[in-house]
Amino acid sequence: MLPYPLDKILKNAHSLLRRGALGSGATRVQVAAAFVVERLDLLPRDRGVVEAWESLGVEWQFYVKHLRQDHRALIEALETSAAAREGG
Repeated sequence: MLPYPLDKILKNAHSLLRRGALGSGATRVQVAAAFVVERLDLLPRDRGVVEAWESLGVEWQFYVKHLRQDHRALIEALETSAAAREGG
């Protein structure tokens, strides 16, 4: 089990992969989750990519980078699970 907020980001990533794009009231956790799974189409519709990344701030950008670099297997498992649910 990962510590907070890493676990929360991954749970949100799983939810995003199932649910789809974020609305304009997206939280920092949700934005981080979209970056973790590298799905720019899941970012809030009211922000550009750079604006969304900058809205995370240095601390949350570090969490995204840490998950991408050190927990890739967990991210891939989420993506595989979501793809299986979609039938592909």
